Amino acid sequence: MNPEVYLIIVTLSCLAVFIASIMINTGRIKTELSVAVKQDISSEEMRQAEEKVSRFLEKNHLKPGTHISIIGQALNIRINDMEERIPGQAHLGNPDENGIMTVTFRRGLSQQERTFAFAHECGHIINEDTVPIDRPEGRHKAYVEQAADYVAAALLMPLDQIYAFLVERDYHGASPRKRMKLVRGLCRTYGVDNIIALRRIREVYTLKEA
Repeated sequence: MNPEVYLIIVTLSCLAVFIASIMINTGRIKTELSVAVKQDISSEEMRQAEEKVSRFLEKNHLKPGTHISIIGQALNIRINDMEERIPGQAHLGNPDENGIMTVTFRRGLSQQERTFAFAHECGHIINEDTVPIDRPEGRHKAYVEQAADYVAAALLMPLDQIYAFLVERDYHGASPRKRMKLVRGLCRTYGVDNIIALRRIREVYTLKEA
């Protein structure tokens, strides 16, 4: 066989393998993202959680979108000054003699992770869950953890605000590139990561356009 022809065949074969690998990895990433974004609570449970958040805010004379640190103060929750080696992302301890509960973070969390973990612990108290309690990592969490995650997102990213943002910018009709740009904008505005933002978008549309 002509060496040049052989080289072309080898090159094309390598290119085909490379393209196939990209397609397989892209499909795997999309599948993993879909699983990560999926919320394992029903739309009715979402509505109940939104009502619970609204009642809490109204009772404490707080507006939707109030900074999570102020929400923590209303719930008698403060942040431990020291990070520790703990199994999950965060640990909410029992109330002290003054009724103050403390959230301790695992070492090495990003600011986005700390923000959501703190909101998650606030969610446990709003849901009247028993303390002490940890925020675990990974998927397939217990319902109580999924419910606290939902309340955390509702506190950080108010339903009506997010829906207005999405409608004004035609998120549904936007190209994939523009959608990711909008998601990044939400992340910057609300201090969350891509997974939380994408999950919240799905939740908002589930409730608003059911």
